[in-house]
Amino acid sequence: MDRDRLFIFGSAEAAAAAVADRLAALASENKTSGASQLIGLATGQTMAPVYAALLEREQARSGLFAGCRFSQLDEYLADPTQPGAQPPFFADELNATFFSQLTGGFGGFLALDGQTDDPAGTAAAHRRHIAAAGGLAVQLLGIGVNGHIGFNEPGTATDSICRVVDLADSTVARAGLAAGSRAITLGIADILEATEILLLATGPAKAAAVAAMITGPQSPACPASLLRDHPNFCIVLDEQAARLAEID
Repeated sequence: MDRDRLFIFGSAEAAAAAVADRLAALASENKTSGASQLIGLATGQTMAPVYAALLEREQARSGLFAGCRFSQLDEYLADPTQPGAQPPFFADELNATFFSQLTGGFGGFLALDGQTDDPAGTAAAHRRHIAAAGGLAVQLLGIGVNGHIGFNEPGTATDSICRVVDLADSTVARAGLAAGSRAITLGIADILEATEILLLATGPAKAAAVAAMITGPQSPACPASLLRDHPNFCIVLDEQAARLAEID
């Protein structure tokens, strides 16, 4: 892992702000050039301050994201046997925390339907739509405590593509989901096709996974480690997330 692609900040807020700066810069570049490649978005507690920071930047420059198109990384699938107890869908989270608050609008969003009657078909179509849109200019990622990225759980192969997955017990427990929960996720191969990969990890709970990603063996046991050879893989950490990694 090249040290010049690894950035460590003193706080989670500073790390999130740095990620927001990069995404805002990419949006500005797209606006200037007229390019419209996709910005792949992730969700979760780690990403909440990123979207808050992006909204601040958009308020200072209305229309910053007007020409930008976005794409969803992953989504929980509803359990058809429990219609009254559905998971918190990530598409709804992105709309509430980001899209609906953009004063200057945005160019479009390739969403995943967590209530689809055809999950496998939805996964395949999502991959086709990304390709038809020109591919991902950047994919934003977090990392799970077990090293997963998106919902690519330990054991995922490097050549995996967008598909339906069974969630690991640790993921289910951490998210408070029902046993046997499933999701749709971009695969490792899909993520590696992005021009740039931007991974954010903050807090002590992610320290072991971050260390495995950066300094451990490249192995499906830690799916995030499979991204290390990507030429534009950028890792942004706070000091707590970086504390166990042996970084020169």
